[in-house]
Amino acid sequence: MESCACIYNAEGSFAASAEILSRSCAWYLASAASAAGFTRIFTVGALCEDWEGAESLPIREGASYFSALAEESSVLVFFEALPALTAATVKLLAASECALLSDDAHEPLALHAPGSVVAKLSGKRETLVEELTALGPIFTEVSLTEADGGPVTQGAQLYDCQEILRRRINARLMQRGAILVDPSTAYISPEARVESGAVILPGCMLNGKTHIEAMA
Repeated sequence: MESCACIYNAEGSFAASAEILSRSCAWYLASAASAAGFTRIFTVGALCEDWEGAESLPIREGASYFSALAEESSVLVFFEALPALTAATVKLLAASECALLSDDAHEPLALHAPGSVVAKLSGKRETLVEELTALGPIFTEVSLTEADGGPVTQGAQLYDCQEILRRRINARLMQRGAILVDPSTAYISPEARVESGAVILPGCMLNGKTHIEAMA
């Protein structure tokens, strides 16, 4: 079976409707999961419409949210919107057969496990801690780093993650040869194509899949 990722994206929640640099919070999680080798992307709640190929997780009444994934060899579940999560943390989470990503208060933010383990959870956020405890000490705990930002539930957290991502994207573009005259005022989509030698002027905003050629 394929490995897959499942993203909680509750209808009507702040994170489900928020965007960072023209992409949804769920898009960033889908991107991180895909980069780590998770080939299918599911969402619980609102569909991640800006990630091509994302699917709504089929949920049967009275069954675990994850019953459809019970045969999957590897499942990565994001319980919270973590748009600034680094590739290094996702890879660390995926490196253990059973791993749990938590914050400083040990609240569960994401987990990685075989589908047979994940299917033992109801999938309901309000009973998650009790259900994880009932499974026993099978999870390796992974902690968020400062570079990962944190969960997005309100505007201030959205801004913090936007600044982390903006600096990360701008640094990557400059390392590849783009010239950002004032990186502190450049807002560039993670899907924008900026060629080596392209000049980005102060206050520039590049949305979506904008393509900037060299010396443009």
